[in-house]
Amino acid sequence: MQGSERPPGGADGAQADHAWPVNSPVPPWRTALSAALQRGSKAPEARYMQLATVDALGCPRNRSVVFRGFGPTSELLVLTDARSRKMAELQAQSTAEICWYLAATREQFRLQVRCALHGAGAQGVWASLRTELWQARGARGQAEWLGAVPASALAEAVDDFVLLVCEVQQAEHLQLRTDPHTEVVWQRAGAGWNTAVLRGG
Repeated sequence: MQGSERPPGGADGAQADHAWPVNSPVPPWRTALSAALQRGSKAPEARYMQLATVDALGCPRNRSVVFRGFGPTSELLVLTDARSRKMAELQAQSTAEICWYLAATREQFRLQVRCALHGAGAQGVWASLRTELWQARGARGQAEWLGAVPASALAEAVDDFVLLVCEVQQAEHLQLRTDPHTEVVWQRAGAGWNTAVLRGG
């Protein structure tokens, strides 16, 4: 995990806007999220986040998913099953929202994301990551997709094993321990991240 980094903001606490290059090695929201996850690493919720999609009727659908780490350019990685409802929902509408509340530190992150699904036809780095995550599951973990525990772990992922890649477009970090509460919003804009720091939100 990345180390802690204080988010940019105005000293007067009212509101400040800043630009942050998109091609920075680590986006500012990831620095904040990684630090929060590290602080609350012993709590179960550090591994779980909520992913909200929209179904065919336009109704919101929300579920808890396991965070599998960051991609090569700070995408959030999730594993899913090609037969799941969220798979069909994301194929129809690739935008979604992730919400993460860390009770130990009283911090909430809301991430607007654009999702890409990498299954049996995955290529390049996503094919390699998919295989790596499949092999890391071991025989018992692979049974989730196979329906039964194999005699030994399989090297090749089954077709229904899908890597869900979530590219962040906007991130909101609400800190509830401060008085007043502090919210930092990072929004992707052209060649950089626009950052607003709000107090008392």
